Amino acid sequence: MLTKSKYPIMEFDDALTAKLNPDSFQPGKFNTDKMVITFFPEVVKKLVDENLIIMDRVIPGENPVEIYRFTDDPNVLITLGQVGCPACAGNLDLFQEMGVKKVMFCGGGGVLDRNIEEGQILLVEGAIRDDGFSYHYLPPSRVVYTNETTTDKIAKYLEEEGVSYLRGLTWTTDAIFRETADKIELRKAEGGKIVEMEQAGH
Repeated sequence: MLTKSKYPIMEFDDALTAKLNPDSFQPGKFNTDKMVITFFPEVVKKLVDENLIIMDRVIPGENPVEIYRFTDDPNVLITLGQVGCPACAGNLDLFQEMGVKKVMFCGGGGVLDRNIEEGQILLVEGAIRDDGFSYHYLPPSRVVYTNETTTDKIAKYLEEEGVSYLRGLTWTTDAIFRETADKIELRKAEGGKIVEMEQAGH
């Protein structure tokens, strides 16, 4: 049901189908439900160069999406995430229609806290929703949180492996040139550790 509002972005509709749906594309199914989405093209190139991944398929379109498969574990796919919620999370809808149920995102963000070292791992607990995409999937809220059980499971693994990490929120925004000084201070006060463009939509 559509909830009307003074502002269009606040008009959430919980209908499960729309005019255009992922199954409209009839993309065909993967034979696995696991995928890694990374935002580091140099990592994908290195994996290809070292024959650690091989091409599974290319999803055609204006921006073709290359899907690879790990050679040592063919049950895991990997692809390069497109920047921004509409492109990246839109593809995620398509991947889900193709059978992907378990996704691990690996990306980066601009640091809001100067005490965070370059390369430090942030285990995301949620995203401050300053984007336009997530409001079409979830009712309006200031923050969307990750699944606590899954987040704790990842934390346990990192601790067992002796990997240093932080936990906290991200700030998801569409407008990289509107990260003003006052907004940055507000997001930091809310617990934001980094700023990026996709997390709230996932």
